[in-house]
Amino acid sequence: MISALLAIEISDRRRVEEASARLLARRRATQPVDQPSCGSVFKNPRGHSAGQLIEAAGLKGETRGGAMISPLHANFIVNLGGATASDVLSLIGHARALVRLKTGIQLEPEVKIWGRAAPEERAG
Repeated sequence: MISALLAIEISDRRRVEEASARLLARRRATQPVDQPSCGSVFKNPRGHSAGQLIEAAGLKGETRGGAMISPLHANFIVNLGGATASDVLSLIGHARALVRLKTGIQLEPEVKIWGRAAPEERAG
């Protein structure tokens, strides 16, 4: 059995629209919402930000084929046009390997990867 307790706050339309606009502006300023991506690629390790670890490893802007680690938020891999699954998997493997080498932290994918090629097999 599953149960939930919800609390609802009554608000007026203007306040909700203003709050939504603030949140969307923050998202546009910090995430590559104007480019196709699969969203956040790695889970945040306990006490760390995956994006900051990838950025500290110097990987912002790194490309493989048509895929790039976003210069805006390093935990996003964006499609510059024509990116293949191999391009994305290569970047995932490279980011995992370099972050582990530099920090000892193993990044775990947040995205579900389907198919035979695991990111570890694509490092480099």
